[in-house]
Amino acid sequence: MPGSGWAILDAMATARSASNVWSRDRIEVLAGGDRAHVWHPYDAMPARVRPYPVVAAEGVRLHLADGRQVIDGMSSWWAAIHGYNHPRLNQALRDQLDNMAHVMLGGLTHPPAVELAERLVALAPNGLEHVFFSDSGSVAVEVAIKMALQYWVGRGRPAKRRLLTVRGGYHGDTFAAMTVCDPVTGMHHLFEHILSAQLFAPMPEPAYGQPLRPDHTTEIEALIAGHHHELAAVIIEPVVQGAGGMRFYTPDYLCRLRQLCDTHQLLLIADEIATGFGRTGEMFAVDHAHIAPDIICVGKALTGGYLPMAATISTAEVSSGVCAAEPGALMHGPTFMANPLAAAVSTANLELLTGRDWRSDIARIQYQLTRGLRPAQNINGVAEVRVLGAIGVIETDQPVSIEAAQTALIEHGVWLRPFGKLLYTMPSYTTTNQEIDQITQAMLTALHAHESTSPPGRPAWHSSHGTTGTEPSPAVGSVGELPPLAAEDHICDVCGVVYADVTVDGALQIIATLPGRIQAAVEALPEASLRQRPQEQMWSPLEYLCHLRDLLVTATIRLHRTRTEDSPAIEPMFNDLRAARFHYNRRQLGAIVDEIADNVAGFLAEAIQVPDKDWDRTLRRLPGEIRTARWLLRQTMHEGEHHLRDILAADSRHLPNS
Repeated sequence: MPGSGWAILDAMATARSASNVWSRDRIEVLAGGDRAHVWHPYDAMPARVRPYPVVAAEGVRLHLADGRQVIDGMSSWWAAIHGYNHPRLNQALRDQLDNMAHVMLGGLTHPPAVELAERLVALAPNGLEHVFFSDSGSVAVEVAIKMALQYWVGRGRPAKRRLLTVRGGYHGDTFAAMTVCDPVTGMHHLFEHILSAQLFAPMPEPAYGQPLRPDHTTEIEALIAGHHHELAAVIIEPVVQGAGGMRFYTPDYLCRLRQLCDTHQLLLIADEIATGFGRTGEMFAVDHAHIAPDIICVGKALTGGYLPMAATISTAEVSSGVCAAEPGALMHGPTFMANPLAAAVSTANLELLTGRDWRSDIARIQYQLTRGLRPAQNINGVAEVRVLGAIGVIETDQPVSIEAAQTALIEHGVWLRPFGKLLYTMPSYTTTNQEIDQITQAMLTALHAHESTSPPGRPAWHSSHGTTGTEPSPAVGSVGELPPLAAEDHICDVCGVVYADVTVDGALQIIATLPGRIQAAVEALPEASLRQRPQEQMWSPLEYLCHLRDLLVTATIRLHRTRTEDSPAIEPMFNDLRAARFHYNRRQLGAIVDEIADNVAGFLAEAIQVPDKDWDRTLRRLPGEIRTARWLLRQTMHEGEHHLRDILAADSRHLPNS
């Protein structure tokens, strides 16, 4: 009979769901055993708040013992990126189990370990080649620190044995990892008398989407300059400071940090335990800055939430340094290192991730979180709302009551785990729009419960990019409302806006607002200042301006060529623009800027069959197209920066007034 197969599956699902409903007595027996014997993370013994018993999980939902189903907005501490009980991941475990569950890696190897290492190297930033497996994120950080210390011993500089990091960070709960967690706001002050003393710079600034100014890195530059002789490495969580406060900062900070490490001969360790594998909108958070660390730590989402596993990946230079001195080996070796079951499911998990349009999934989730959490600004006691990739954060003025918040959340069918002043979500990538809406609505409801216990009066809105006022930016987590440029501002500040990894809304905002911003800046600058080249800058402000125009035009051409064989309407404009670089005319340049924005808008609208240039409608129809435009802008910058400098140099030999 037609549909009889689906009826059977539905009946099986119903039966399975019914079998997961426990009697009250059985639940109480479980709760009693938990209270008597199970010590929960970051909690007293017994637990201060009675935990909710979970008896099954499927998709993005947890099945509670009393029969309720709740959406897991935490993806099991950010690990279950494809949800639960995924058939492909289940099958990978079954297939491997038929061969072997475990074998030691000392003196032996096996296909799952080799296959996973090869896949990780293929995904990792350039130059990271050698993979050391472990079984937790904290241990991966411990291994990275050991690598850094042994590296400098191998290079004949054993005095380089301290670490530098930034405040507001969290790197794990083992002893070396604790030394680089925030010493004041972190969770490890009880052990400060026995932890190694490391160096701490201020929290990274500015916020995500804002241009980096020289004063943002003054203190960390001074610390590195004054202590580089004793520093082995800088360790940092790229772009997102996770458990230390869910703060988002500009990728430009990472670029500067990479330069400082290279200048002063320090290793750069990127802790991507929380941010790796697409969570922020890039495969790794360092990809926002187009840099490669010397060592990267990954975990959490590596296995898709199935089994404990982590990895520390280094460059060949680091591994050769580690092995250059006695004992000629990295002194670490977990018993369950590269466990075949964990390695097999990790490989299947990464295949599942890269085999789908995960970027569009993250863009979709980001947009839904942005829209759903924006009303939180009007709730008393909310200090800030932040969204980046598949991370949504509401920060409150006062600590959130975990018990009250979770009661409200569970009643609305959502599981979240607040901490401190943060109510946040990091859902699975497979979470639907409707499920995201349910998560955000539950968060708002929980905030109303928190509101009644907060002091009256709400502070002015503070976006994640430092703007203030009574209303939020047009898009939480995007570039926001761009302030006007003062006459003395460098044009390179405008370039920084484009270089930043913006959100879906932000990509449109940049295209829509740049003409007016840049034209106003050009009109405000005297002709002489446009030609002047400060000593600290490779380009003059005018050259920065033209470089920015090149980025927009080239991105437009590339986007158009994904739809048509050629772009005859754009090529002449590109040539006119390049000629205008040195034969400067304000009106001509302003007209070209306007034409660029119009063409970008037209091509985007045409590509997704939108009959007009309605930005909001364009955004809602196909946000993936906007992410494509953003990626093209950044890719153009990354691939073409040195090439454009060569063009400038070549043109200066042939054109007057260069």
